[in-house]
Amino acid sequence: KNQPSEAKNGGRVMLGHDNATDPLFIHANRGPLQPTTPATLVRVQRCEMMADGRANVELLPLAHVWLEKLWQQPDSGNLHMSQCIQMGQAATHSMNQLVRQEQLQHV
Repeated sequence: KNQPSEAKNGGRVMLGHDNATDPLFIHANRGPLQPTTPATLVRVQRCEMMADGRANVELLPLAHVWLEKLWQQPDSGNLHMSQCIQMGQAATHSMNQLVRQEQLQHV
């Protein structure tokens, strides 16, 4: 909601000069991609595009969320959209613990 049209259509997203104007995204890195899947609402802090199309992206997590409604944006190069519901305090605490455990497994 209230995101620039390029963020909704798979186009180039320009970062603003302050956090208030930077686009928000839902970072859903757990499958399957369906209602009730946990995800994270993030703000893009920095994005460096490479010549081969890959990118180094720095994300600022803002809140843990549950995906609710999902759809694929037409003509967007496989961009998925979603409505989400912010997790409550107990679920957020559990997600933070899970993320810490996963990080320790990779050390």
